Amino acid sequence: MQDSLGEFNDLFIQQQELKEHLNRITGNNKRNIKEAAAIGGLIALLKNRQTGIRFRFKTVFEDFHNKENSALFHKLFD
Repeated sequence: MQDSLGEFNDLFIQQQELKEHLNRITGNNKRNIKEAAAIGGLIALLKNRQTGIRFRFKTVFEDFHNKENSALFHKLFD
């Protein structure tokens, strides 16, 4: 479960960094246009991956939230 949450967060941070870089691109020369297009593509791929993790998280959580883990939790914190 921690891996899923960590990867989800990492993907969010990566998207934010790329968006900030995209906002710093100035000018309409060919290189900047290609760079902006490439960054846009990367952001889309990262968002798609993040969406997949979000949809799979329900299964990951259900695997984590079982009787054995619940009993251990109560043993540790009750």
